[in-house]
Amino acid sequence: MAKSFRYYITQIRKRIRNHFYFNQWALFYTFQPTDRIAPDLSQFKELCPPKDRFWADPHVIEKDDKYFVFMEEFLYEKRKGIFQCLSSMMKGQNIQ
Repeated sequence: MAKSFRYYITQIRKRIRNHFYFNQWALFYTFQPTDRIAPDLSQFKELCPPKDRFWADPHVIEKDDKYFVFMEEFLYEKRKGIFQCLSSMMKGQNIQ
């Protein structure tokens, strides 16, 4: 009895938390050379996916001074993931 009560309390807490909080990953990038993990993210630009999708496992490839960001993209409405490439960008320009 106590275990099932704890289970229901846990589920209620999750629903309340999910109602007020949206867990979303973001991609931070910079073109400044760095050889270590930056303690301050202020030098980075933030790129967030739209709220109807989720990004995972981003990989950046540079070719001819252009950058391509490949990643998995999961669309909540379709409940399906696809492989995606963000628009290429030149050094110093924003991703479009």
